[in-house]
This record gives sequence, structure tokens and C-alpha cells, in this order.
Amino acid sequence: MWTVKNYERPGGRCPVKDWIDSQDTKTKASIYGRFRQLENEDCQNLINIQILVIIRDKHGKPAFPGFYELRHRTYKWRIALYYDKGKNSILLLHGWGKESKGQNAELEKSRTLLSEYLGRRANDG
Repeated sequence: MWTVKNYERPGGRCPVKDWIDSQDTKTKASIYGRFRQLENEDCQNLINIQILVIIRDKHGKPAFPGFYELRHRTYKWRIALYYDKGKNSILLLHGWGKESKGQNAELEKSRTLLSEYLGRRANDG
């Protein structure tokens, strides 16, 4: 249904790929399983079952249209992503373990990457 791809920063680094590569085999399997769900299922269904959760600002409002967190409760990881309706794709931005003490810092990194992507996209087109 959707194309799922990693965000590549200027200079070639892929933050989410770097994070995935650092995970153990079982965690990687859970991540790739979720990616298959993203590719094949309706996003609204994934939202309904809380696999995809809207990232909200400090006031509880959606931080940005299409900005979501992909979750796995058992393995306790999160991946921030952007659903780019214009390109019918899902862009994976940044990943972290839920046990991370700096959840807000991780979300801020994700917002920075999304802003970077949107800025580059606006300049390209």
C-alpha cells in the first residue's frame, strides 16, 4: 500500500537505520514486522490498534499533520515517522528505546529531522 523508506540526511547518514543496526536480532525482527504492517495495512487501522500514534505537542494537539510514532509494546521501542501523502510514502525518521530517560529529547530530534526533510523537499520542488 505504502512505500516505506529511511530518511537520509544531507551527507548520507540515516539515523533510523543506524539505530536499527544497533539492535539485537529479536528487536530487529519486531521492527521489520512492523514495517511489513506499514506497507500492507491501512494506516487508520494501525492508529485504531495503537501501533501508530499521533505525535502531539506539549498542548496535546497534533505536532504536525502526518507525524506519527510507530510502537511495539513488547520490545518497547519507538520510531518517529512522517506519512508523506504527496509521495504516498512513509518516511522513517528516528528510533529509540522506550526505556530511554530522554523521551522528550528523542521526540525533539525527530521534529528536527522532520523539519530538515520538509525544508529540503520545499527547496526541491
